[in-house]
Amino acid sequence: MNSFDSTFTILVPILAILMPILVISLIVYSSVKQKRYNDSQPRLNVQAKIIGKRTKVTGSDHARTHYYITFQLNTNDRIELELNGEEYGMLVEGDMGELIFQGNRYLGFKRLNM
Repeated sequence: MNSFDSTFTILVPILAILMPILVISLIVYSSVKQKRYNDSQPRLNVQAKIIGKRTKVTGSDHARTHYYITFQLNTNDRIELELNGEEYGMLVEGDMGELIFQGNRYLGFKRLNM
C-alpha cells in the first residue's frame, strides 16, 4: 500500500464524520443568530395592507409548506413574513389592519373592522 492509499483510507472516515457535524453546526449557528437578531429588534405595531400571498413547498419525501404574506406598511415599505398555514388561510389580499412583528418574526395581524 502506498502513502496515498493509506492517507486516503484514514482521511475518508474522518471527513465522513466531520462533514455532517460541520453542516449541523452551521444550521444551528444560523438559527441562533436569526433568533438573537429578532429578539434584539423592537416589537412593532404598524398599519399595513396585505398585498400578496405565496407558498413554497420544500422536501420531497416529507414535504413541508411554507406560507408567506407581503404587507405594505403605512410608510409604503414592504415586508414579507412567514406565518403558519392556519393564519395564512384566514388572511386575504387587500385586508387592512394592524401588523405586529419583531425583526422578521410575524406575531399577528388584526384586521380593521369596515
